Amino acid sequence: MPRPPRTIIGRTLERAGNLALVAGCYQAGLVIIVARLVGVPVRFEAAAGAFLLTVGVYLLDRVKPIDAWIDEADRMAHPRRAAFLLKRTRMLRGVIVVVSIGAAVLLAQLHIALPLLVIAAHAGVLLYGSLPHRPRVKDRFVLKNLAVAIAMTALAFLLVTIETWRTLEIVPVMVVATFMLLHVMSDAMLCDLDDREADAAHGTATVPVRCGSTFTWGLVALLQTIAMTVLICAGLVEIVPIPAATMFGVGLLIGTIALKLWSPMRVRDLVDLKLPLVVLISVLAVR
Repeated sequence: MPRPPRTIIGRTLERAGNLALVAGCYQAGLVIIVARLVGVPVRFEAAAGAFLLTVGVYLLDRVKPIDAWIDEADRMAHPRRAAFLLKRTRMLRGVIVVVSIGAAVLLAQLHIALPLLVIAAHAGVLLYGSLPHRPRVKDRFVLKNLAVAIAMTALAFLLVTIETWRTLEIVPVMVVATFMLLHVMSDAMLCDLDDREADAAHGTATVPVRCGSTFTWGLVALLQTIAMTVLICAGLVEIVPIPAATMFGVGLLIGTIALKLWSPMRVRDLVDLKLPLVVLISVLAVR
């Protein structure tokens, strides 16, 4: 089993990652990015609802509805996380119920029908990778990353534009959606680096398994450079606000480059943390 982090910050990040709090911050960050780029005010209910819903969905994927469905590949890939979660499965399933209800209450403030999204999200994660069948979406090459990107991007857009979609122009929406899909999909590929050996042993086809870590980093850099270029070019022709486009496009790419230069043994939690940190800096810098 890997050694525990040596610092308080490292142990705190590991615990937050285990509980899917970092993933929740990632989704909340996506909500803020969409709102900033399409020119819609950020509502607390949208960001907080996205956070709670994501925490619930990720925990469901990790502890499953019943112990018999817990993925052996996850245990192999993340033995410390598995040891932490498996001691608390009953409690965490209760947490899933609580945060899901909280998400439903918050999202209902945006639109009366949005609580149905909570049910749909939980059903989707079961179909994605929790049901005991093979091959799952989670096992399919590139499709697993694309499915995550589509789901997270669609959620962010839905929560941001549910009240204003009739007034939005299609071109900015398409530009921002392209940027988001490329960035989230490539981040998902980076997260697969931690699972490379376990995925290979259990028949899950990922970019790191098929092509290796060096190729994965190169592909991610390419995709995120394209995403940045699309966004900044759109900003230069005033399709999206250029200050926000520059901060998000450049900031996220720099974060990925910094992570590569650092080359920690495990990158998943740091990849998930990168986006909300960039969003926080961007929000403070661009008002």
